[in-house]
Formats: sequence, C-alpha cells, structure tokens
Amino acid sequence: MKAIKRKNDVNNIKESINRAQSKQLGIHGLKHWAKDTLPRTSQIRSILLLESEFLTVEEFIAKMDIWLKLIDIESNTMK
Repeated sequence: MKAIKRKNDVNNIKESINRAQSKQLGIHGLKHWAKDTLPRTSQIRSILLLESEFLTVEEFIAKMDIWLKLIDIESNTMK
C-alpha cells in the first residue's frame, strides 16, 4: 500500500510541475514600455519587441536576468 501511495504522490507532484511550467505570462506591457521609452537604437528595445507575446514562467525568469543586464549596460553607456 505504501508503494502505491508513494507512486501516486510522485505522479501528483509531476502533474503539479507540468501545470506550473505550462503557465504563460503576457509581456505586452513590457513590450509597450520598451517601444515608448527606449530609443530606437536600443538593442534591448529590439530584443523585447521581437519576443513572443506570451512566455512560460521559466522562459520569463531566464530572459529577465539577461534583459536587466542589457538595460544596465545600455544605461551606463548613455551617461
């Protein structure tokens, strides 16, 4: 019985992970900000505008780190 319960628990955890991974975030607001705020010559502006309208949570978190670094680099070169 314990083996069956553990197998069910593992399956439930896997299902929860799959559901969480499939959740999508809309980045329309971020793209709108980039278009209205950043100069046309901005590389981060170009990158953000090329992104899909929806990203999975994992994609968003991974890309956000890069976007923030690029924004920081660009803001330091504009000074």
